Amino acid sequence: MRHAEEIKESVDIELILADTIRIASDDAVINYARAAAAVRGATNVKLIATKIDVSFQIRMAVRALTDQSLTRNQLDQCTGFPYDQIKEMICEAENEHNRADEEDDLQAKDLISKYILYLQRHLKQAKVIERSKNIDEELSAKFPTQARTDNPEVLHASASNYMDRTKKAHLRFIEQPELPPELTGLPSIRQFLFSLPAQRNLREYEVHLAVTIPSFIEKIRRAIADSDRDTGFRDLAEQFDTIRHEFIKQLRSETKSAFGNLSKNGIARVRADIDAYKQQLDGKISKQWLTVPGPAFKKIVNFKGVVAKGASKARGLDMGCNWNKEIADILAPGFNKWLRFQSRNMRDMSLALSQALDQAHLQTMIMMDNSSANLVVIDKAKKKWQNIHPKMQAKLQVLMKKIEKLHKRFFYWAIMQDARENNLAAHVMDSIFDDVFSSEPATKEITTGKNKGKKRFVMSKVAHQKGKLLGLTISAKPHLVENLIDQFQMQFDQYLNNYVDEHFEDASKLLEGFSETLRKQAPVDYIITPVGETMRRELENLVPTLLEKSQQLRDLLPVVIKEDDDAQFPTIGACAEDAIETVGELFERISKRKRKGEASTPRVRIKKEE
Repeated sequence: MRHAEEIKESVDIELILADTIRIASDDAVINYARAAAAVRGATNVKLIATKIDVSFQIRMAVRALTDQSLTRNQLDQCTGFPYDQIKEMICEAENEHNRADEEDDLQAKDLISKYILYLQRHLKQAKVIERSKNIDEELSAKFPTQARTDNPEVLHASASNYMDRTKKAHLRFIEQPELPPELTGLPSIRQFLFSLPAQRNLREYEVHLAVTIPSFIEKIRRAIADSDRDTGFRDLAEQFDTIRHEFIKQLRSETKSAFGNLSKNGIARVRADIDAYKQQLDGKISKQWLTVPGPAFKKIVNFKGVVAKGASKARGLDMGCNWNKEIADILAPGFNKWLRFQSRNMRDMSLALSQALDQAHLQTMIMMDNSSANLVVIDKAKKKWQNIHPKMQAKLQVLMKKIEKLHKRFFYWAIMQDARENNLAAHVMDSIFDDVFSSEPATKEITTGKNKGKKRFVMSKVAHQKGKLLGLTISAKPHLVENLIDQFQMQFDQYLNNYVDEHFEDASKLLEGFSETLRKQAPVDYIITPVGETMRRELENLVPTLLEKSQQLRDLLPVVIKEDDDAQFPTIGACAEDAIETVGELFERISKRKRKGEASTPRVRIKKEE
């Protein structure tokens, strides 16, 4: 279960399959759907009711009967519109069939038989449609939102009928399944899956059309134009490498430090009420956990604090128990404060990192302006660098979204959202429960009586284990509450640092690729033969055609509307060489401006015309 929950954290779309008979009544299915909708949004969650054509049976009936299709007897019991009308038509058709049988009219008999079969199929389809609507209404009442459009969509499926439709190229009328393809639900599911936005593939297409193909055409142009061959590209690449290595190293360190400070300040919100949490947990353990009867206590410890309802007949466990959830409920208010603090500062941190990248961008432009390369080389290098800067900003936004998801993930991990098995309390308490369960009191030798020479415990094993639990939680140094908070911060910081390292490794590869692009612009000395001159003339005639086709391909891409956030673009003076700010300083300046209310005032940019 924990492994499955970790996998689910990495997906965007979740399909929840459940049998038609139990989908609207099983609490597990509803809880899964609610949890998925809360994390991913209702539009990204689909409930699939399987075996929509299967017979409904009373829950106490034989289990094997639930896999049978709707029988003629069950369909005959359906009343109201349109069942009465269809059954009346079936009755009339059967009378006509009997009349044709008496008159030995084989052609009419065969035609009426097919008509009766058609009506019977239509009767079952009406029942399937009614059942689907009833399930939709039952499920809509299970979710707290008022509008049905905010609830996960329900897809009703019958794979057996769909497979019967596709197993042969042509099916005779009598062999056709009772449900048409559109009622089996499979086409709707296939259409939904095929319509999912393949963003990764789309980005690869965009990079190929916007970068790879223009780069290829640019190489052709350089091959046919001797004036573009200059050694200044190599000089620019060497100067850029000098800036690049120092930039990545410094910005990685500043980013980790800034996020580290946020993490410390966030966890301080939890530690502010640590004495109250300790007092609540001490009372919970000493007055409730340690007063549990011996058999129930051993059962709970053996099951690592979680005993499902009905899993044990021990006194006190009639309704089950979940000690991990009790711990999580005590600490939940503190982690709520932590999440609010982190969410409140994420936008400021995003702006600070964005402005840090803008500073690096302007530094690179200044380096190119001060280079000894000619103007043609500098202009081409700037154009290529202009494509790198938006990619760096896009990668930064991806990092921030991953960190925001990390905040929610750890928050749900700490408070045991939807009673998930993988949680903070279980992470700490599992080893404690193991130590308690395996511990035994000291023994002493019996000196008198018939058991002389044998050993026995100096105290009750249950009493010893309760004392062990007390020593590992309340009396432990550090206290259990402190241990839980420390583990939370350690795990969160570890994941956060891994995300930052992955981001900067990716960014370093992107900058390294730009450096390699500049180096490839450097000329290679060789003598052009007559064959080479002929090839160059042919390539020169081909360039307009390639440019036209390249533009046609780019026009096929979907239009992406980008929001212009003026706050992300600092002034040139703010990023001058003598005024470079660290990520921490940028974050503090943005936060301070927001606290003073300056962030609500839009900044107007005026374009002057000469």
